[in-house]
Amino acid sequence: AKAEARRAAALALEGTSCGLFGPTHPARRAANRLVSAPPFEAGVLVCILLSSVALALDSPLLRPGSVLRRVVDGADLAFTLLFGLELALKCFAKSVRVYLRSGWNVLDA
Repeated sequence: AKAEARRAAALALEGTSCGLFGPTHPARRAANRLVSAPPFEAGVLVCILLSSVALALDSPLLRPGSVLRRVVDGADLAFTLLFGLELALKCFAKSVRVYLRSGWNVLDA
């Protein structure tokens, strides 16, 4: 019962997003369902873990052009894009004002 109440609260929308999309707009509701889904949250956690591994492998001593340097640089770009997409989706779904109410989201942004 508590889990369902938390899920319902997570799916509740308020205000407008981007000054255009109200709480009942289909695109906003779809984005909110996506970012509130447990598999999405689990995927973000996996990306955080993998990003941390890539960060641990990075070193100024890596030879330019080495395989490891290319892998680390590619991972850095991929994770930057993925985390940027996550931020954009959550800000669109929740609205920037609502998203930034959470201290964790402020730190994340």
